[in-house]
Amino acid sequence: MSSTIGRANLDGTEVNQRFITAAKFPWGVAVSVPVVGVSPASPPPFPTTAVNTLSAPLTLTVTNSGQQDLSVSGLSFTGADPDDFIVGSNTCLGAVLPGQSCQLKVDFVPRAQGSRTGALQIASSDYANNPLRVSLSGTGGSARRESRPGAGKVELLRCATKAKTIIERSHGKRRKRTLTHHVCRGRVVSAAPIRVSKRSAAETAVISRRALVYATGISVNEGLGHQQLIVTVRHALHRGSYTLSVRNRSSRHRVKRTTITIY
Repeated sequence: MSSTIGRANLDGTEVNQRFITAAKFPWGVAVSVPVVGVSPASPPPFPTTAVNTLSAPLTLTVTNSGQQDLSVSGLSFTGADPDDFIVGSNTCLGAVLPGQSCQLKVDFVPRAQGSRTGALQIASSDYANNPLRVSLSGTGGSARRESRPGAGKVELLRCATKAKTIIERSHGKRRKRTLTHHVCRGRVVSAAPIRVSKRSAAETAVISRRALVYATGISVNEGLGHQQLIVTVRHALHRGSYTLSVRNRSSRHRVKRTTITIY
């Protein structure tokens, strides 16, 4: 059954033939939206990996099969053993055009022996699938017998940006100022030194204090104020404040410096 919308004079003349005919039922409006997907949707388990050792990375391809740009806003891990999985590189923060894709690499770093499970959560503008979960699993093997790791080992640090608003007074006027502080927690793992490829999507990172460089490697932005550092240690990183210098590989002359506190 249909209805017609038109215009005519009361005496029946001057009928407007340019009417609109539409189905009476159902009513609806088609809306273009982004649609997020990931491949493989069910990744195979990571191979058995010694405790506190980096595995070979798992590559995940994130796709947008919708008709609008997809915005990936953050990556996080959940499940029984979320700290056993890390993002090694990421090209997905930003807009993913319709029909396009991006990639991220996930590493397995078991904290204990036995079965380890977790899930990667991908936060995006596809609100029907937000967050998109990818189940992960692996097995922790026997730990390698080593003394306290020092120079040449790899440090994994997860940093969170914390903001604090203060009130400043100047010339009798008050104004608000927001201070950002980066808090990092890390652990040393047994792995080969990090070598940054020119094709790496991550940014190069240097951790220093005064003129001494403590570690170098890469910085991976996980979104939502979280950052991950995977660096080769030159001098042991102890608790305290350091300067983090991050350079984007596409802009060699642009360096971002900030103070981080390692706990």
